[in-house]
Amino acid sequence: MIFSVFLISPYPWLLAAGFFTGAALNKLLRSSKKAKDPARAKERKRSLIMLFLFCGFVTLLCALFVPGPDKFLKDPVGLFVFFLIIAAIFFLALRFKKLFGIPIAVLFVLLIVTIFLFLQAIVAFTGETEIARVRVDAIKDGIIKYELMLSTGETEVVVTEGVNFAPEAKLIIFDDFFVFFGAKTWYRFDAMLHYDPAKSSATEVTFNRHPIKRPQGITEAVYNFVLENQGIIPGIKTLQGQITYPLPVREGSTYIITVQNDGGVEIREL
Repeated sequence: MIFSVFLISPYPWLLAAGFFTGAALNKLLRSSKKAKDPARAKERKRSLIMLFLFCGFVTLLCALFVPGPDKFLKDPVGLFVFFLIIAAIFFLALRFKKLFGIPIAVLFVLLIVTIFLFLQAIVAFTGETEIARVRVDAIKDGIIKYELMLSTGETEVVVTEGVNFAPEAKLIIFDDFFVFFGAKTWYRFDAMLHYDPAKSSATEVTFNRHPIKRPQGITEAVYNFVLENQGIIPGIKTLQGQITYPLPVREGSTYIITVQNDGGVEIREL
């Protein structure tokens, strides 16, 4: 459940606290003299300011105590800066709606769309997770034919050189700020690696790489952009999953591919 992020991270609470603080500051600086009933408008203004400040204070306390003080105290300066930035953004968006509100709203929508497209290209996992199954149909003269069945539902028939194979996958790890995504660790199944011992020596192993087929569209473009620019995008790190040595396979057998807690990618016969 997406609401579980409020139990494990201070960031969603600080986001709410920043909104309430920005709203209170906006009301504080907004004049009530031009209202039809200035006295009533002033009283309403005071009530809203007190309400926003109260809500901001409560959410700040929740940021400290709900996920646990240890998570808040791990980086108090960074969390405080995050809170100030959020408060400033909401204040500007509410105080100067035409100048900042519309551009911020547009940027926010673009950010949400980009995040959604990126998440479409990867899969969340917790613990040992099955990512694919392989059914070997035929092996002859160094050529292997098998059906690759991804856990996401796609299937592909592969015919290629190399009678041994191994999976290749990337791990995408997000910082705690991105717990809104529902998981901290995600994977991307990239390719199958094939190896023919008859064509390799003890000192040199040549892999035949078969990339997983995916439609080339905006989702793939966003995924590739994020990977190429992850050095300048905070809070995201991509690691190459540990690849098991190519497994000798048998005709007619079925194999399961899993990603492990430690980031390893394993394949074993069912």
